[in-house]
Amino acid sequence: MEKIAAIIPTYNRERLLQACLKSLVCQTRALDAIIVVDNGSTDGTAEMIASEFPRVRRIYESRACGSAGGFNKGIALAHSLGFDWVWLMDNDAVPSEDSLRLLVQASQSSDGKIFNSLVVTPDGKNINWGYNLYCGDRYQEGSTLIRTVAELRALGKPIVHGMAQFYTGSLIHRCVIDSVGLPTPGFFTRGDEVDYVLRIQEAGYKTYTVIESQVTHPPEPWVRRDILGRVCMAPVMPPWKQYYALRNDLINARRFHFNGSPSPIRLLTTYCGRCLVLPDRKFVRLIYTVLGFVDGLLNRLYVNSWIKIR
Repeated sequence: MEKIAAIIPTYNRERLLQACLKSLVCQTRALDAIIVVDNGSTDGTAEMIASEFPRVRRIYESRACGSAGGFNKGIALAHSLGFDWVWLMDNDAVPSEDSLRLLVQASQSSDGKIFNSLVVTPDGKNINWGYNLYCGDRYQEGSTLIRTVAELRALGKPIVHGMAQFYTGSLIHRCVIDSVGLPTPGFFTRGDEVDYVLRIQEAGYKTYTVIESQVTHPPEPWVRRDILGRVCMAPVMPPWKQYYALRNDLINARRFHFNGSPSPIRLLTTYCGRCLVLPDRKFVRLIYTVLGFVDGLLNRLYVNSWIKIR
């Protein structure tokens, strides 16, 4: 039987990680290993893992490397240890007990090498971030955004082909890693998964999603405000994430030639608008937005030490 390792990067999310790990050890298709990449947590994460999940392997990183860096290190370790598949998971995600079994079942009935769980809100009705169902074989050929589980089920297909909601619930065969390599650590977070999934597709692999293999994930909160008679909305995120979100958006759009992507100036305007909508640290947000715009235009892909994570 093929061996599967789960990979979870984390930083100071002890209780959320605890729930995630509980769901992983209860899978009906048992995992062969669970690897947690700890980005220097100080909240009791290490003690919780040692006392409650002694079989979980913890990699400690004293310097924050983000989700991209965490998946890079975790996948590299699992690959070097000879695992056939890696199952990627956010630390605040909770897969249903049959999630992995259904992914493995799908892999045994087709020649696909990437199978994703469907990431849903805790009530099981809506799809987190929406699901981009492909019109062709590639992202550039167009897609339809589907927001509810009912809409996706109505298609009558248990397995669909689309963008896949990396990294949450992504089951990837080692041959993909041999061909494509590892996630790029410099993306750090917020849009870091786009680079990896599109590199995988450019290598000729299709990304499938198994609808009934579901992972619950908290929905992203948004703020709504009326500004000069217009309704404006923005996702809630700290200023440092706003920097990485804009920078990564610009780099990915240029690198993969997204059809219909906003122009750099429009992206800058959008992110500056978010500085007005979000209630706190507006000046810091504006400075980080400008820095993200400049670094994105100059293709500076690195973990920026000037951006304070707090």
